[in-house]
Amino acid sequence: MIGPPVPRPDSQEADGASPRGNEKPKGLSAYVRVVNAAWNGSGYIKRKKAHHYVKEARAIFVAPDQLRLIQGHPKNLAAGVSAAAGYKSITRTMTLDELTHLPMVRPSRA
Repeated sequence: MIGPPVPRPDSQEADGASPRGNEKPKGLSAYVRVVNAAWNGSGYIKRKKAHHYVKEARAIFVAPDQLRLIQGHPKNLAAGVSAAAGYKSITRTMTLDELTHLPMVRPSRA
């Protein structure tokens, strides 16, 4: 081993190498925006999950990066009910102690 090390081919140039799981066309994001999300939180989901929803007939693509959920699908209805459960479970108003911790936007108008 007197000479320099032999250069190795990059993984793309090696025999049998192929892209792993990279099936989306160039220019498309890995995430899709859900136009009418039935859940709380981010309105973005992974493209793989979006294709799963389309395959289940839960949603349709309205643009390459936008998905619309079908309102009448039972799983979407259940997701909406569970998302609203936290809001519907509150049956009282806030106490004065709880109100003191809320940020005031315009305290001069209060």
